[in-house]
Amino acid sequence: ALLFLVTIEANIFQLSGVLLGKMGSESIKAEELIVQKADVQILRSLDFTVRPGKITGLIGPSGSGKTTLMRAIVGVQKIDRGSLTVLGKTAGAKSLRSRIGYVTQSPAIYDDLTVWQNLHYFAAIAKVDKMAIEVVLKKVHLEDKKHQLVGTLSGGQRARVSRGVALLDSPDRLVLDGDNRANYASVVSRSKNVTSDLYCAMYITYTTALAI
Repeated sequence: ALLFLVTIEANIFQLSGVLLGKMGSESIKAEELIVQKADVQILRSLDFTVRPGKITGLIGPSGSGKTTLMRAIVGVQKIDRGSLTVLGKTAGAKSLRSRIGYVTQSPAIYDDLTVWQNLHYFAAIAKVDKMAIEVVLKKVHLEDKKHQLVGTLSGGQRARVSRGVALLDSPDRLVLDGDNRANYASVVSRSKNVTSDLYCAMYITYTTALAI
């Protein structure tokens, strides 16, 4: 199955050339990247470079390797051959853990806790100051829902809680996995509020082509 990468230019973040200059010319780079599971090659000799300040979408059918590539970028997927670097370091390096926010395909949050309790719990694990919780609530537009149980929220709101967890540690890069086109369209439309103070490269997956 084919896997495509599409990119939106940096001006969606309204980032200045000065900020981009500090970030270097490469955010994520793959060379001859191969990932194999059992006897099947999931990723076949991928070569690509993602520049700073861009939203990059992965487009491909189920089984094309979208999630596998994301897992490799955040360092939880073994690479069989080739190289994959993030911010100039080998993907999975310990120093990258706090610099990459990862939103999984299914929200990894607790339905029996409120929005604020979820964020407080994950902030404690990441050893992040409680002040970050209020900042994140504003970024994901959930200030008025912070005392509501996550299990009573809509699917889109639950996804925003999960995204908020990923933003707690003020990551340099944000990796988003999922098929919910409407949810990620909202990321684009609200990108100024969510990412204007972050140096982010967002990955957005879809199972069908997306016109940008």
